[in-house]
Amino acid sequence: MGKDINNILYSNSATGKTKKQISLFVTFILVWYLILNTGWIHGLIVLKKSL
Repeated sequence: MGKDINNILYSNSATGKTKKQISLFVTFILVWYLILNTGWIHGLIVLKKSL
């Protein structure tokens, strides 16, 4: 089991996918945080600027 996890972690394609998922997750959290704290409209403006 541990060997499989290591293979997944250290194979480049899996790592790339994981990093992409993590960055998407972090982006989602930041956007959600902004929306909760600043309201929908301001959150959408900030999101458009960051994209």
